[in-house]
Amino acid sequence: MVSLCLEGTVLAQNGHLLEEEKNALREVAVQLGKKDWDFNLNPCDGNSNWTTPKRNDMPWYNNSVICNCSYPGEVCHVEKIDLTRNYLSGTIPPEWALTKLKYMSLENNLFNGMVPAELGKLTKLENLILSANNLTGELPMELNNLKKLTELELQASGFEGPIPSSISVLKNLSELRISDLNGGASQFPPLKDMIKMNKLDLSFNKLEGEIPNLEALSGLEIMYLTGNFLTGPIPDWIKNRDAK
Repeated sequence: MVSLCLEGTVLAQNGHLLEEEKNALREVAVQLGKKDWDFNLNPCDGNSNWTTPKRNDMPWYNNSVICNCSYPGEVCHVEKIDLTRNYLSGTIPPEWALTKLKYMSLENNLFNGMVPAELGKLTKLENLILSANNLTGELPMELNNLKKLTELELQASGFEGPIPSSISVLKNLSELRISDLNGGASQFPPLKDMIKMNKLDLSFNKLEGEIPNLEALSGLEIMYLTGNFLTGPIPDWIKNRDAK
């Protein structure tokens, strides 16, 4: 068996993708109009139709489906889909029957409409990046099911505020970026128990009131609160650390 490591996953020449995952990719391809995915090839072989290397002339572009083929019986599962800056349009497909998916980036596309509730079924997700699209509606409550998320990026995507207080259930988040929400003013979300937080960006969300005490977030290194309606003095807990 010939295998090689790529970004922490294993691509196996002899591994095979389960039929239900192939069908899920086909459905997604139809919905997105992606004609460059060649289903005559094994999506898990790392060929150029399925895994696009980074390009110096297009550093933000990515078009990759990455599998992990280390499962018993040479079975592969799709664990990463990165379609950053593919200029895809339409709605985000609900057909993501990829139960092992850990990483999804649809950043910098032209998606519109609401985020499908079905994304809440991808409970293995650790990274979800939907920034820079034309989405509508409130932040979907189903995202609260994604308890393994360590990174959630929903910047400049057209969502309506406020940030739901229930976001506090995502206690594994180390990076949370939600910005440019539409709608009226709202309160700062309750984040004091999200103690793994390292990077926080809540810019341009019309947050009002005082900055709450987030001293318990001892690992917080970067915090952006630009473009809000916050009042009161800078809290001592900020003055006493090197948060930016």
